[in-house]
Amino acid sequence: MVVENVTGTITDMTFSSDGAFIAAVSEYYTIRVWDTATGQLLCTLSRENERAGYVAFDPTGSSIESGIASVWTGSSDTS
Repeated sequence: MVVENVTGTITDMTFSSDGAFIAAVSEYYTIRVWDTATGQLLCTLSRENERAGYVAFDPTGSSIESGIASVWTGSSDTS
């Protein structure tokens, strides 16, 4: 997968435990989340003048945490 739509240098990135998502933090205060199967950018989050030093998925993959905020929650129920 080629990571696109990134402004600046990626300072941290991580995969969800199931490999379905990748999240990346750039030096310009943004967090981006992609679907690894399709490469589709799912969301971009930012907070002016606050850098996120890290990004991590929780063990269940239902939320992302960073140096600035918890950014999404979801359900692993596929039924």
